[in-house]
Amino acid sequence: MARLLNISLRSEAWQHMADSLTDRISILKRLCNESFVQSSIDANPLHIVVVPEYFFRKTPAQVVTQLNDTFHGYRGPANEANRLTQGQLALFNGQKRKHTLYSQQEKDLLVASLRALTAGTNTLIVAGTTFWVEREPVIRAATFFRAQQITKGIARNSCFMVHNGVLMATYHKNVDREELDTYEQNLFTFMPGTSAAAVVIDGIHIGVEICADHGHRDLIQRVETGTLARLDVHIIISDGASPLASNVGTHANGLVIHCDTSSSQIIQLARNAMGMAVRTVICPMARTVKRSVVFDTAAAPGSLHGPVMPT
Repeated sequence: MARLLNISLRSEAWQHMADSLTDRISILKRLCNESFVQSSIDANPLHIVVVPEYFFRKTPAQVVTQLNDTFHGYRGPANEANRLTQGQLALFNGQKRKHTLYSQQEKDLLVASLRALTAGTNTLIVAGTTFWVEREPVIRAATFFRAQQITKGIARNSCFMVHNGVLMATYHKNVDREELDTYEQNLFTFMPGTSAAAVVIDGIHIGVEICADHGHRDLIQRVETGTLARLDVHIIISDGASPLASNVGTHANGLVIHCDTSSSQIIQLARNAMGMAVRTVICPMARTVKRSVVFDTAAAPGSLHGPVMPT
C-alpha cells in the first residue's frame, strides 16, 4: 500500500520577525492551506507542516541586538566577553520589554489556535518551538534594610505537535544551550525536559528533536534499546544544528525533515555496510519547501519504508 505525505516547511530567523502572535500564526495558517495536486495513490494524505526552533520567541530588545548579547544568531555561540556589563545592564533596566519569552496565556492561545487550524483535517503541525514563561519571577524591591530580592521564574523551550485538533505531544527541549540571554538569566531558570517526542499517526511513526537534543541522540538511543519503533519520519527543528547520520532513528529509506532558521530540506540519511554516511537529497535546502513524497508500504511489510520518490 502506498501512502502520500504532503510536506510544507518554512524557515524564519526569529530575531527579525514581528512579535505579534497573530502574525506568526498566520504564517502557519498559510502553510496549512497550501494546495497539493490530488493523487490517486492516497485519498487522504497526511499533510506535515513544520517551522523551526524559536519560531515563537520574541525578538531581542534593541539594546541586546546592539550589544550582540545573544547566543542565537548574531555571533554564534558567544563568549563572556560579549556579555552585558553591569553598566549596560543598568541601561537595559530602562527598556520596557526585557526578555524574549511569551507569557503562559499567549502559549495557551497558540495551542488553541493550532488545534483550530488542524481540526477536521489530516494535518500535523510541528510548531517549531515556543519560548515561554511557565512561572513568572517574583521581584521584591530593595529597602533600607535589604537588597533587591529575585525569586527566579521558569522558562521553557517547547515544541507542540497538533494533529486534527488534538495536541498529540508537548516536548520541552532537554539540552540547555545557553537558552537565556544575560538579562533573562537574572530573572529565569531554564527548565529542561526529559525526552524527545514520538507519535504515531495513521500507522506512520514520527519523531521530533529540537536542535542540540539531536546531538545527544535521544531518539536513536530509544530506538536502539527497543523502547521506540524505528521512525518513518525523523523531524529536526533547529537554530543552527545539522542532521547527523549516526543520530537518525529512521529505517534505511525513512525521511529526515530538517527545518532550521536559515533553510529547510528533506533527505534520506543512513549508513552503508561500511559504516559510511549515505545522504540522498529528496528536496534541497531552501527557505520554503513544498513537496509530496510517496511511501510504498508494500515493499517492507510492517513498516512504511519502501522506495521513496519525490512527486
